[in-house]
Amino acid sequence: MQPREASANLSSTTKDNLELLSKFRDGEDAQISGVQLLIERVSDFFGSPAYFAFAIAFIIVWMLINAWGAHAGWRSGPIARVSAAARPGLEL
Repeated sequence: MQPREASANLSSTTKDNLELLSKFRDGEDAQISGVQLLIERVSDFFGSPAYFAFAIAFIIVWMLINAWGAHAGWRSGPIARVSAAARPGLEL
């Protein structure tokens, strides 16, 4: 059933309500600030499958680097070395 056919079967009150809701939504969309729009876009990205795939790939690459580093003779992973160099008084 096409949308026009479906709307033809609705009562006039229902059509009026749908039109009012559409106008309300358009008004609300017009009031969205640039900052809120940016926040929505960022949250859409972090909730996307692309971000999830990137995060998994990054973790796998990180694990491979650490495994290679252990094989190459590192006493600890690269993050531990960077952290220890940044805080010389806190080494274990």
